[in-house]
Amino acid sequence: MKATFGALALATIAVAAALMILGAPLKTDPAPLGIVSFELAADVHTAQAMLDSWGPEGAPLAARNLGLDALFLLLYPATLALGLWLLGARRLARAMPLAGALDLAENVALLAVLYDGPTATLTLVAFTTAALKFLLVIWGTLALAALAARCLLTRAASPTRRS
Repeated sequence: MKATFGALALATIAVAAALMILGAPLKTDPAPLGIVSFELAADVHTAQAMLDSWGPEGAPLAARNLGLDALFLLLYPATLALGLWLLGARRLARAMPLAGALDLAENVALLAVLYDGPTATLTLVAFTTAALKFLLVIWGTLALAALAARCLLTRAASPTRRS
């Protein structure tokens, strides 16, 4: 299972890097974090300002970014869940697939915003699902880091076994 975790972690990092590269042109003054700013646009005015700042090529680029995010939303919850599971945080591990489901709902809302224009309902759905997703991901990532650090410190402090 450790090898599976390593492979998942590498794939997650690779797709995250691709998303950052693909999404770089979406970073503008109204959207300083690019697609992440768009995910957290809580109202029609903010979402429209971002769309306007991206110009005519922005919506198709954002849609492609969301398309690649469909792979990412499968990878990062699995990576976090397996890492947490391996380190004994099984209840929290079971919550990580919810982050992927929230991300999927967010992407559906964002695609509707891109193709149909922002509405109060769509921006609220995208914002709410994104905020909840980010809370879960931050919680899972911090827990994983803390548990991994504890594991490493425990190993470093334990006497070496000799045969």
